[in-house]
Amino acid sequence: MGEQRTANVSRRTFLKHTAIVGGALVAGGLAYRQVHNHLGRNFQPAGAKAYLDSIQPSPKPEMLPNILIILVDDLGYGDLDSPALDTPNLERMASQGVCLTSFYATASVCTPSRAGLLTGRYPVRSLMTTPLLSTRDAMNLVMDVLGRYSYGVTGIPQDEVLLSEVLLRRGYRTGLVGKWHLGAKPGHLPNDRGFESFYGALWSNDDQPYALYRDREIAVEAPADQDVLTLNFTRAAQEFMQSHKDEPFFYTWPTQCPTYRYTLPEISEASQWPVCTVMPFKSWTGAWARSSIPSTGWDWQARH
Repeated sequence: MGEQRTANVSRRTFLKHTAIVGGALVAGGLAYRQVHNHLGRNFQPAGAKAYLDSIQPSPKPEMLPNILIILVDDLGYGDLDSPALDTPNLERMASQGVCLTSFYATASVCTPSRAGLLTGRYPVRSLMTTPLLSTRDAMNLVMDVLGRYSYGVTGIPQDEVLLSEVLLRRGYRTGLVGKWHLGAKPGHLPNDRGFESFYGALWSNDDQPYALYRDREIAVEAPADQDVLTLNFTRAAQEFMQSHKDEPFFYTWPTQCPTYRYTLPEISEASQWPVCTVMPFKSWTGAWARSSIPSTGWDWQARH
């Protein structure tokens, strides 16, 4: 009988070969996902650019109506109708304007609702289907590895046309104050997507590090004092509207509240800044908007 030989594999060799095979599988999986993310979606930024390049400035910019949008996070319709809240200024604005009782947001959370507002499309079409996390948040990496970001998209795609980009080309001065939450990398920042001025945060106020930006630079280092955010954002909005009172402007304020805790200003100037809770404070913000608009030369009732 022939001698039977047994091959002995050392533990080190076994682990080495296992690591090589495992690494190859992981690399192959990541490569496949990259190819899928790149080829699996219809990404055509040239089409968006061609459309925007076709837009001509208005021949009569003085006839363009000013546009002010305030988007409030996590606010239910019933919150405005609660007997526990006193919001006389919001009610006054609604009674003197148009109150749309069946107007729905495109999503109930941050990023998708903003994407829907600025694109006019369902968030699933722009692949903005889940709230983006801070690039320094460990969970952001987990979400990316698990493929929770649709096609790996972590910023409003460059083949989407935003309302701000359209209006800028029509002759509007454009600005945004508050929470952007549509991307934190170059190419996806407010100043890249049609907003001439930006003052605010790139993500939610419950995500760290929470710094405030003025355009592309950090204006307030993290952690920003959230107890004065609404007050400071209101002042920034007022400054923008005053500085462009002789021009048509598009200004949007996606607020940072009431997402997380809230930010109650303890103001000593009682005659100017009332101490209040979040929704009455929003009502006061509405009063500011209503009182500031006439000083810009914009008739509220005629041009709302």
